[in-house]
Amino acid sequence: MAPRRRASTLKCSNDEIEELQGQLRSLSKGIDDGGLVDGLERRVEAAHYIRQFLLNSASKGHPKDAFRHVGGFKAILDVIQNIVNAHDARSPSSNDSSLSIELYQTCFAILSAAFQDHEGNRRFFRERVSGNGWLFLKEVLQSWIKSHTDAVDAGTRRLENRIFACFLACALDDESVIDIFDVLAIDRRSSRHDAATPISLKHQAVTTPPSSSESLSTSSPSDIIKKALGSQPQVSNADSLKTMFLLWKDCLKEGLNLATFDSIPKILNHLTGVSVGNLIAIHGTGILSAVLSSLLGSSDPKANCHRDLSVLAENFLDVGVSNLDDAHFLYSNATTSPVIAQLLSHSLASSHLPSCFHFDLSLHGFSSIELPALNQAFPPVSGSNGYTLSLWFRVTKFDPSSHTTLFGAFDASQSCFVLVYLEKDTHNLILQTSMKSSRPSVRFKSTSFAEGRWYHIDLTHRRPKTVSSARASLFVDGEFVEQVKSQYPATPPKAQPESVAAGAADSRGIVQAFFGTPQDLASLLGKNVVLTQWQLASAQLFLDVLSDDLLAVYYRLGPRYTGNFQDCLGSFQTYEASAQLNVRNEGLHPGREDRSEIVLAIKSKAGDILPENRILLNVSANKVYGDVEDSSSSEIQLLHSLSKIAQRNFFNVARGRRSALALNGAFPAVNQALTYASGHAILTGDPTIIARHHLDDASLQISGSTAVGLALIDSAEDDESLARHLKDLFGSIRNNWRNSEAMERENGFGVLANLLTAKLGKLSSPHAFKPQSSAADRTGASSPLSLQVLSLILAFVGYCPERLENSIINNPLAYRTLVVDLEIWRTSSIEVQKLFYGQFSAFATLSKYQHFNMKRLSRMSQYPLQSQSALLTIYTAGIVKKWLEGLKDQTFSPIAFTYYRKAFELLLLSNFSADLMRSLSLYITYAIHKPDNNNTELARRKSTRFGTSTPSRRKTVSSSTTGANDTLDQGPQTEPMMDSFEVAVSVLEMYTNCLCQKSNRDLLGRFARTVTNKVSCLSF
Repeated sequence: MAPRRRASTLKCSNDEIEELQGQLRSLSKGIDDGGLVDGLERRVEAAHYIRQFLLNSASKGHPKDAFRHVGGFKAILDVIQNIVNAHDARSPSSNDSSLSIELYQTCFAILSAAFQDHEGNRRFFRERVSGNGWLFLKEVLQSWIKSHTDAVDAGTRRLENRIFACFLACALDDESVIDIFDVLAIDRRSSRHDAATPISLKHQAVTTPPSSSESLSTSSPSDIIKKALGSQPQVSNADSLKTMFLLWKDCLKEGLNLATFDSIPKILNHLTGVSVGNLIAIHGTGILSAVLSSLLGSSDPKANCHRDLSVLAENFLDVGVSNLDDAHFLYSNATTSPVIAQLLSHSLASSHLPSCFHFDLSLHGFSSIELPALNQAFPPVSGSNGYTLSLWFRVTKFDPSSHTTLFGAFDASQSCFVLVYLEKDTHNLILQTSMKSSRPSVRFKSTSFAEGRWYHIDLTHRRPKTVSSARASLFVDGEFVEQVKSQYPATPPKAQPESVAAGAADSRGIVQAFFGTPQDLASLLGKNVVLTQWQLASAQLFLDVLSDDLLAVYYRLGPRYTGNFQDCLGSFQTYEASAQLNVRNEGLHPGREDRSEIVLAIKSKAGDILPENRILLNVSANKVYGDVEDSSSSEIQLLHSLSKIAQRNFFNVARGRRSALALNGAFPAVNQALTYASGHAILTGDPTIIARHHLDDASLQISGSTAVGLALIDSAEDDESLARHLKDLFGSIRNNWRNSEAMERENGFGVLANLLTAKLGKLSSPHAFKPQSSAADRTGASSPLSLQVLSLILAFVGYCPERLENSIINNPLAYRTLVVDLEIWRTSSIEVQKLFYGQFSAFATLSKYQHFNMKRLSRMSQYPLQSQSALLTIYTAGIVKKWLEGLKDQTFSPIAFTYYRKAFELLLLSNFSADLMRSLSLYITYAIHKPDNNNTELARRKSTRFGTSTPSRRKTVSSSTTGANDTLDQGPQTEPMMDSFEVAVSVLEMYTNCLCQKSNRDLLGRFARTVTNKVSCLSF
C-alpha cells in the first residue's frame, strides 16, 4: 500500500495560533456590532493583520497551514458574503462604502497570500471549502450584481468594478491592478459622451488640460489594459480568472448591464498572449468550455466582445482541448454555428503541433531539465562507434546577446564535457567537447536556425580510430547537411557503474546531463535579463552512431512520437511519411529495397536494429509528473502502485510543487525510472509543460474519428460548409496515423466518395452533375464547388499545384477512390475536367517522382498476389478500359477532349498491352462504323454545326483540338459538342501517333501480331 501522505506540521507557536484565531473572530463579527463605522474599522484592521501573518512564512514556519486548519478560508467567504449583504440592506455613507470596499479587497488579498506557493491550499479551497470556494464566491457575487443592475450611485458601481478587479488582483497576486476597471469605466463613459457631444463643443474642450486619470482614460481599452497589467504579468492563481470569467459570462447571459462588458475577454487575451506559462495555467482550469459556450450564445458575431472571445478560444485551442466534452461540443455545434466551425478548423490545423517543454529564460535567467546521472558509461568507448544526439526543438525567440543552450553533459571534474548550443549572432549550431583543448568547439556553418520553425536535428559523433580522427555529422530534418572534425569527449576519471542508485554518496565519474540552461551555466540571473525562449518536444541520446537511413525513419515519425523505437515503426507513420521513405529507399537502394534498414525498421521490429539498452536518454513532455496534489486520478493510481523507494523519491522532489519530474523514457517501467537517479530528471527555472490534448486524437476517442468526420460532410448544406468540413476531415487524417488507419479500415474513403457524389449533385449549379441529367448538360456545367472539392482532394493525396515537380501520390487508396474511380469529375465543367485530366500528367511526367507514382498505381489493385509489373498492367488496363466504355455514351467539347486525350495517351503508353491494343481497335471500329440508319442524321447534324460538308470532318476535328487553348476563355456555353464519330477519329489519330513512334518500333510490331488485318482495315 502507498504510504499515507504526511500532514502539514504546524510550527507556529500556540500564542501565534491563538492570536490568529482571535483576529479571525474579530473579522467574522457581525457588521452591526459597535456601529457600522467602528465595526468596519476593526474588521479591516483584523484583515490586514491576517494578511501580514500569512506573508511572514519565512519567520513563522507554516502560517498558511495554520490558517487552513483554524478555518480561515470559511471565515473569509463569510465576511465577503456579509459585505455584499450589508450593502443590500442599507445605503451606506461614502466613508462606509470605502471601508466596505477596502475590507472586500483585503479579503481577496488574504486569499492570494494563503495561495502563494502553496498548492495544497489552492486544492483545499477549490474542493473542500463550501463545496467549491470559487463557485460559492461566484454565486454570492452574481446574486448581488443582479440585485443592483439598475443602481446608478457611484458606490455601487465602484463595488461592482472592485468585484472583478479583486479576482484579477488575486490571480496575479498584485494589488496594483485594483483600479483597472475604474479607469476602463471612465473610458467607456467618455466614449459615450464624445459620441453625443456636438463637434463645436469638442473643439472647445480641447483647450482645457485633462487630469491624469482623464488622460489615461483617453487611451483605447487595450492600451489601458497593457499599461495597467504591464508587459509581462504572471498568473499565480488561474482559478480566480476562471471564476471572474464565469461571473461575467453568467451576468451577460441574464442581460445584466455591466460596466466591464467588453473588458474581461480583452484582459484574458492580453494575459494569454504575453506568456506561454499564463496560457497553460489558465487553460488548465478548464475555462475553454465556458469560452466556447459564450461564443455559441453570442447574439452579435460582429461585436468587439465576440471577436475577443474568438481570439481567446483560438489561443486556448492552440494547446489542445481541455477534455472530450470540449471536442464533442466543437463537432456537434460545427454543423449549425459558423463560428464554432471556424474554431474546429483552427484546432485541427494546430493538431500537428507536439507537446513540449517551453523554456522561458526571461523569468529567472535560467530554465532547464537536469538529470543527475546517466546509467551507462558516457561517452561510449568500446562496443560502439560513438553516440548520437537527437532533438525536436523550436526557438520562439532568440536573445541577440546570449547563446541558446540546447544540451550538455559533464562530470564533476569536467574531463567529460559536451555542450550543444546555438550561437547568438549566426544561429549556427556549435558543438563543444572540451574545456581545456586548444580547439574545444566546432561550428556547423551550413545551417542557420530560424525562429518559429520546428527542427529535427541529429548530431552523430564518431569516435576516433587508428587511421581516422573523430568526426561529427549534422542531420537536419532527416537529411545530412555537414560533417566536421571534432575532438571526441574525454572519459571521466573513474569508470561509471552500470546503474547508479538514487542518493548514492559517491558521485565521482558520474556524468550529469541537462537540456536548456542550468542555473550554474547562466550568464545572468534575474527577471528579463535574458530573453531567450525555446521549446523541446523530445530528445534522445543513443550509445551508437545511427545510420542515415535510420535517422530518416526517426524523423518521419514526427515530433509527436515519444516511444523507444522498438516496435514496427511503419504503424506510426502517416501516408506522407511512408511515401517519402519509400522514395528514399528506392533511390538509395535499387535492387535491394527489401533488405535496407528503412524496410527493416518500418516492416519488422525496429528494436532488432537498435536495442533498447542502447538508448541512454529519452525525454518528452508526455512523461512529466508534478505535485501529487494536482495530479489526475490515473496518475495518482499509478503512483500508488510504485515501490516504497520510488514513492519516496517522487515525494521528496515533487511534494509541494518544489519541482516536477521528467521521467527518462529509456527505462521501460515507471517504477524503475523513479528508483534510480538516472531514471528521472528535475525541472528547474520553471519550464512550462505544454501537454497538448489534440483534437484529432480526441475525435478518435469520441467515436472513431471516421464517423464524426463523415457526419460533418453529410450535414453540409451549402458550398462553404462542404468545403470546410472536407478540409477538416483531411486535417484530422493527414498528421494522425491512428485516424488514417481507421479511415482505411472502415471504408471511410468509399463512404466519402458516395457523400461527395450526392452533395455535389445537390449543391452545385442547376446544370451540375445529376444522375438524370443529359450528357450535354453535365459537360457544359460550371461548378466552382466541384473545382474546390477536387483541389482539396488532390492536395490531400499529394498534388502540388504550385510546384508540380513535387507531386507524389502519398495515399494510393484515397487517390483511387476519390479521384480515379469517381465519375463526377469526368462529367463536370471544363475547369474541373482540366484539373482532373491534368493531374495525371503531373504525377506521370512532370513530377520528379514519376516512376514512384506509376508504381503506386499498382498498389491500388485488388490483386495483391500479383507481381508489381502485373499489377501495374492490370490496373492501368482497367482505367483505360473504363475510359473507353465511357467514350461510348459521354460527350465532350473540343477543349475537354484535349485534356482527356493527353491523360489517356499517358496511361496508354505506360502499359501498352496486347489486350489494350485489341480493345482500342475494337472501340475505333465500333465508333466509326455505326449502323447506316444513323449516318444520314449524323452527317446532317455535323454539317449544320460546323458549316462544312461531310468529307471535311477530319480537318474540322483536327482544327478544333489544335485550337482548344485559344477558345478556353469563351466559356463552356460557347463550345460545340463533339459527336462519337469525331471522338473516334481523334482517338484513332492518337492511336496512330502512339504506334508510329520513331524511337520505339516494337509497338508497331506488337500491334501487327495482336490485331487482325480485318480489324486494322476497318479502323484505318
